Amino acid sequence: HYGTRSGLSGHFRAFGSIGGGSAGNEGSIGGAIDFGYRHAVTDVSGPFARVGANAMLIGNSRLFLSMFEPLQARVGYQFLDGDTLIEAGLTGGVVAVGSYRAGDEGGRALGQSAELGAYAALHLRAYRFDAGVSQLLEATSGPSTPLDLVHLNLCGYLRPAALCGKLLLARGDVDIGQRVYRRLSSLYLGLTVGLTP
Repeated sequence: HYGTRSGLSGHFRAFGSIGGGSAGNEGSIGGAIDFGYRHAVTDVSGPFARVGANAMLIGNSRLFLSMFEPLQARVGYQFLDGDTLIEAGLTGGVVAVGSYRAGDEGGRALGQSAELGAYAALHLRAYRFDAGVSQLLEATSGPSTPLDLVHLNLCGYLRPAALCGKLLLARGDVDIGQRVYRRLSSLYLGLTVGLTP
């Protein structure tokens, strides 16, 4: 949900799922909340700056990704008119705790790594599209190379049904033991069916 009134701009996101697929049982949970100020260029648009928190956890027997940013900043430009939202911006923050693991190949800790990213959102009454890229820079332990993340979400609301597709791509070096690193890429595709008011 995105909202702006009298210059106060806010954003709230929450998600959760449980299900199964080619890697057995799986689940996800996460969300974000941030508040700030939008300068009015027009009555429905302008540049903004917001600060808040961001977290996610997704996993199954072959893939696990978690991260918690207690402080994340967002700057960008927003057009918001009723049910129509167009927003694009940059993000930056510090991951307090997190980890990435892919199958039996190895993993890496993500705690105390800096996060830099960019995102775009297009929301209409019946459809929502969200995309983003981010890079988790060197942590205090583990590989010195960044972990790259790409996510795409597309939802259609044919009330009372909701159908959403998700793509998550993670690529980076993991520790396969004795401080030996190997470059891995993980692709997660998901389909969620639910109800909407």
